[in-house]
Amino acid sequence: MSEQLNLLDTRARARAAIQPLANRLRWRVYRCIEGRGTLGATDEEVHRATGLSADTARARRIELRDAGLIRDSGMRRPSSSGHGMIVWTIFEHLEGAG
Repeated sequence: MSEQLNLLDTRARARAAIQPLANRLRWRVYRCIEGRGTLGATDEEVHRATGLSADTARARRIELRDAGLIRDSGMRRPSSSGHGMIVWTIFEHLEGAG
């Protein structure tokens, strides 16, 4: 039981330590998507525009989606490998497009 408590405490400290960095990275991802206006941005476009690793950019985008700040625009664009990727946009731009 003590090991489980220590593990939970370690995880909580790790989350607290990374939170300021996650906030800044989340803001960079949000600003990237916002800056694209009604065109929105795919995960790949965000990754390239921000210089963040693909995994980091995607994780921050998921947090923004889960917080209700961005959503799937319903559009798809091909990735560099040709796969259709979700185009993400902020609510303001999506609502203004219709």
